[in-house]
Amino acid sequence: MKVFTMIAGLILTVLGVFCIAKSGLSFLAVAFPVGLVMMFVGIVECFAYKKVAETEERKHFIFIDGLTTFFIGFVSISGCLTIDLAVVVAFALWSMVAGIRVIGLLIENKSYKEEEKDLNFYCMVIVSALNLLLGIYGFFNSMLLEVTVLMMVGLCCAVQGLNVIRIGFDIPYFKPDIIKTKDEKIADAEAEVQKAKKVMKEAIQNVRDAKVAVAAAEEEPEFEELISEPAAEPISEIISNIVEPVPEDEAAAGEQTEEKTEE
Repeated sequence: MKVFTMIAGLILTVLGVFCIAKSGLSFLAVAFPVGLVMMFVGIVECFAYKKVAETEERKHFIFIDGLTTFFIGFVSISGCLTIDLAVVVAFALWSMVAGIRVIGLLIENKSYKEEEKDLNFYCMVIVSALNLLLGIYGFFNSMLLEVTVLMMVGLCCAVQGLNVIRIGFDIPYFKPDIIKTKDEKIADAEAEVQKAKKVMKEAIQNVRDAKVAVAAAEEEPEFEELISEPAAEPISEIISNIVEPVPEDEAAAGEQTEEKTEE
């Protein structure tokens, strides 16, 4: 699956270069091959996402990206994209969403804070930034350089092809057991043991956190008990404390003053 995914990304990149070279043509002239290749690449991504050596969140985003690629390819073949502006917006949105998705994952996982960054990290940043910038530019194409429709499609396909090739690099290669040496089988077994220990530690920690949450929930009173408890002070006493009564001497003096004023 590793080689198959990289070949699919290479085909999409070559298609993008071809569209850039033939940018003077109309999109309808190449809509069928473009859609066919995109559908093929989308299917490959949907099958390859489980093989990627990444977190579950990243895997599901790759699956979503594959479905998006397949859908845009299907729309291209069906002949629904007949207006040039609709073609540019569709492909620009495709690129922009792909760029935002990967950059958001890098920020969420705080990969940029790691001291040792591998080549895959820089590839993800560069390809995602290109996708994002290309997608944003597509919405303002008519007000800026007015790049032709087919060139815009070619740029989006080329950058997305590089992204698929990067996904192919992330898929680990597993040598068949029949050709593995004894040392390689022992190393694989030890790696599985370490992975199982890590999962076990996470499960133990989750159990401890759940027990603490249960104990805290048992100590909390029920809602009915809270509303059924009598108030610390009656409402009349609270009101009397807020509004202090006027002394009798001051009240009598105030009445005399009012009578003199009326006279």
